[in-house]
Amino acid sequence: VMDFQPYVDPTAFTGIVPSLYYDSIDEEDFMDEVWHIVAQLTTYSTDIRETPKYPLETLLSGGGDCEDTAILVASMLKAAPERWKVSLVYMDANHPEDPESLNHLIVAVETSRKTYFIETTGKRVMNPYTRVEGIFVEV
Repeated sequence: VMDFQPYVDPTAFTGIVPSLYYDSIDEEDFMDEVWHIVAQLTTYSTDIRETPKYPLETLLSGGGDCEDTAILVASMLKAAPERWKVSLVYMDANHPEDPESLNHLIVAVETSRKTYFIETTGKRVMNPYTRVEGIFVEV
């Protein structure tokens, strides 16, 4: 498992993400807006090798695979004025609660109210998992 933590960089988003946060109804609405931005501006592409992109590379190229979109979402969330626990989660996309292999990367956000599991490659549902077992790496 490659460590993608060094690729998470909120710097490029600190000028805009706080405004998005303050314009949101609540924390879930904010996370949903971040997810929608990534879902609308990127296209999922499969990648045989683990070649992560920095967040702006993913945004400017218009796509990437699961690690690229997870790095982008995590970077945007880290630019928020909240100090939530944001983690990259290495998981099994086919067996999220009982992993057989680590074949996917999502973002987990732990707030004082709830833990959100953000499926960064999805286009229909931001938080499709109720529970995920895997390797959580805080960023």
